[in-house]
Amino acid sequence: MLIQTTFALILSLAVSQVSADYTPKHTTCPANATFALTNEEHSGILRGNSHIAEAEYDWIQERDAKAKTSLVKFLNHLNMSDYPHGFDNYFNDSTSFSKIGLGFSGGSYRALLTGAGEFQALDSRSGSDGLSGLLDSSSYIASVSGGSMMLASLIFQNWSSVDDIISTNELWNMTSFPISADVKQLEGLVAEVSSRKSAGFEITLTDVFSRVISRVMFTNIDEYGLNLQWSDIQKLDAYINHEMPFPILESTGGASTNLSEYFDNEFEITPYELGSWSPKAAGFLDLEYLGTGLDTGNPANSSACVTNFDNAGLMVAYSADFISGFSSALESGDMSQLSGLGLNVSSSLISFFLKSINPDTSEVLLGVLPNPYDDDSMSEDDAPLNDSDVLRLTDSGTIGETLPLDALLAPSREVDIIFAFDNSANTEDNWPNGTSLYTTRSRILKNSENATFYDLPESPEEFIKGGYGKTTTFFGCNGSSLLTETDDFSVMKPLLVYVPNRNVTTMSNTTSFVFTDDERDDMIDNGYEIPTALLDEDPEFLQCIGCAILRRSQERSQAEIGDQCLKCFQQYCYDGFDNAGVESKPKEVFGTSAFTYSESPSTSTESGSVSATKSAGDATSTSKSHSANDAMGYNYGKPSFLSWLIGCLVLVIL
Repeated sequence: MLIQTTFALILSLAVSQVSADYTPKHTTCPANATFALTNEEHSGILRGNSHIAEAEYDWIQERDAKAKTSLVKFLNHLNMSDYPHGFDNYFNDSTSFSKIGLGFSGGSYRALLTGAGEFQALDSRSGSDGLSGLLDSSSYIASVSGGSMMLASLIFQNWSSVDDIISTNELWNMTSFPISADVKQLEGLVAEVSSRKSAGFEITLTDVFSRVISRVMFTNIDEYGLNLQWSDIQKLDAYINHEMPFPILESTGGASTNLSEYFDNEFEITPYELGSWSPKAAGFLDLEYLGTGLDTGNPANSSACVTNFDNAGLMVAYSADFISGFSSALESGDMSQLSGLGLNVSSSLISFFLKSINPDTSEVLLGVLPNPYDDDSMSEDDAPLNDSDVLRLTDSGTIGETLPLDALLAPSREVDIIFAFDNSANTEDNWPNGTSLYTTRSRILKNSENATFYDLPESPEEFIKGGYGKTTTFFGCNGSSLLTETDDFSVMKPLLVYVPNRNVTTMSNTTSFVFTDDERDDMIDNGYEIPTALLDEDPEFLQCIGCAILRRSQERSQAEIGDQCLKCFQQYCYDGFDNAGVESKPKEVFGTSAFTYSESPSTSTESGSVSATKSAGDATSTSKSHSANDAMGYNYGKPSFLSWLIGCLVLVIL
């Protein structure tokens, strides 16, 4: 009892020192949904999800113009034999441009560092060989979890290159955990998030976690980005000048604390909005008003909309909150994972600590915010979020979706090709096995009876047996079989280039949270080699990437496939490629180019882990003990990050 009283006093003192920077504020509400199209359905200030936001549409036109120039340069550099005259005049009409999306998976620091190397390999600022320039040619970039930490780090350095991050050595210091067990430091950590609680908003361990990862991502920003909003991306020079792809964080969530119910929903956070393409949460809310509780899309008080809610670190934590995977351990009271810390801490003491953050221990591991979908007329009537005051968000890896495909598959974004970098750890030895693809497929097919998805091996086990977990593979080479039809447009799903983590120069299947600078740099260097690792086996691999980029453009224009591209598709397309059996895509397949916008919108089977058998050429690694996060493909090892985080904070009590 004395310990609990002491901790309560410490927490009280921390709250008295709070900074207002993390505190939401109130402002007058808009009359209608912002960013909505002309005549687009909306419910109050919540716009529908049939199209992208007006602001995104306007921005992406400018980005696409820059991307097109870079793509011509990139393709010309490949010297593709099927295109002897080059590409200077290739993209002359709206149907020919190939829109590229990049997706970086979750997987904690492994995904952050490996993803950083893969990012570096695509960046023309980091070299001129291989796939350099592909980043410059991309329109969209999406991420989950560790990939989101990598993306946010680069964005808020005004779209810095990975080379600059490493050379300045100001970010990604991983030689120790980002916080220690020092009492004053931990008091400050609690104080940083308690201002939100004092203002009447729920806080959870996700808020605390956001401040921890902010020390990794925003190390050289004042107060580790305490006053930094995700919507501040709009103010960055690199964004204003369209020098970066459009960034999207992906998350999952729902109404209850039962993670199994989140399977229907993927949420995304852009510089403008938070929302979902799901029929169960059919709408987007302007980030400026995130945190405003809505009923039928309308705030209870038109003069009291919430603003300043979208703290950048918190938005990343919504995407990277892998700690929710430990909910079953907390509910059962089994705190054995703390044993790796050498702490003798009772479960009752940990429970008291968690309750001091949020009295509801069932949701203390989840991000919690006022629900914009309550009684929303645009979502399905039986959607759980239609009858909830609270929206709970967490890492989409908790439902098995470690790849951020949902955002890039949105038909109105018209993405033609996705490069999906999978740095998750699904197998016993921490390599990817395609689980995320299967989970995304199950959700999409469940949510729409007319939906299509890529053909895949029968199971993750077959995925591994076929070698797809260790090599780049093209899925969906025939776009005519992946058609999405809506009232406004018809569009093919993008071709998917799946790029799994592999050991090229170092063992990158790590679960560690602590790296020396050399170890960190080795991980990044290995990531740099992954996108072009097949060049050692196939000297025409880069040209095959060019063919993949052009594939949807070929189908729209009904162009014949040249000999080089045909050979490439036969080699890299899943289950082969039969040109004779390919149905040409009619020219009337367009997309958002026909949309009109107005400045004044009108009013209206998850799979578990499997064991992978390494090839003889692969380096070996020791088998890791699995935690509750194994199903997420994260396998953080022991002691787990959650154990460490709770352990450090518990030391405040002790």
